[in-house]
Amino acid sequence: MDPTNGLPADIVCDPEILGGVPIFRGTRVPLQALLDHVAAGDSTATFLDDFPSIDAAVVARVLAQWRPPGGSHASAA
Repeated sequence: MDPTNGLPADIVCDPEILGGVPIFRGTRVPLQALLDHVAAGDSTATFLDDFPSIDAAVVARVLAQWRPPGGSHASAA
């Protein structure tokens, strides 16, 4: 977890990339894409099929660390 922004270390915010929305480090894939897949009940495999540039270990770490603002721990199907 990055203490400066409260996001998992694999997620970065850069104002020069997608206007600063949280993205997976080294990509232009927004964190919201993963959260939308989780909210839709999609499996991690489905997300990885849709975004092959993201490593499965990174997704697992992000899901293990993610705490939505004012919410509970995220989980994957």
